[in-house]
Amino acid sequence: MNRVPRTSNVLAPQLIIGFLLLVAGIVLLLDNFGLMHAHAVLRYWPAGLILIGLGVVAQAQRAAGRVSGLFWILIGVWLLLGNIGVLRLEIWDLWPIPIVIVGGYLIWQAVHGPDKPSDRERESHFSALAVMGGVGRKINSRAFTGGEATALLGGVKIDLRDAVIAADEAVIDVFAFWGGIELAVPEGWAVVNRVVAVLGGAEDRTRPPTTPVAKRLVIRGICVMGGVELKTA
Repeated sequence: MNRVPRTSNVLAPQLIIGFLLLVAGIVLLLDNFGLMHAHAVLRYWPAGLILIGLGVVAQAQRAAGRVSGLFWILIGVWLLLGNIGVLRLEIWDLWPIPIVIVGGYLIWQAVHGPDKPSDRERESHFSALAVMGGVGRKINSRAFTGGEATALLGGVKIDLRDAVIAADEAVIDVFAFWGGIELAVPEGWAVVNRVVAVLGGAEDRTRPPTTPVAKRLVIRGICVMGGVELKTA
């Protein structure tokens, strides 16, 4: 059977988060035994956000996906500079960052032009970005391979009920910050939820397939103070 080529997991956000939690646990354990001072190491925790951003950018296939990676990089740099004493800031000082990202995204599109996928890519892959608003898409591709959905203070709704996965597996990358993403999938698909939720939720309300061999839809990404909902149509 043909399979969809997989991207490398070396910089997968889930892998990076797991590694950071492992390091934090080891540092705290050593601190409890008096072998090191945890604060001296953990003050650099925003570097983890920068790594997550780099991982998102590395996996993104469209500009909308790179926007979410840039978001994490900017927050990580800002917080790291604050922790090491270069800047003095409060967490609420970060609220203009989404505006900066949207402005940079629009400038990028104006200078370099929007992504111009081939006709085949346009039919098989979607890219949706919602910033302080809503976006709705109905995907009818008969050779669906995946897509990207990004919601910053907004909402994205993707209807996949009429789509057909091209090979054995399709992958959708999601990023929600103070926003929501809703995916409606048809009966018979096996949904794999790999979304990492931070002060948010990723709810899988889909029904498992009744056939032993089913097409797989993998949902991966990060949800911060927002929600990702997967449901069967």
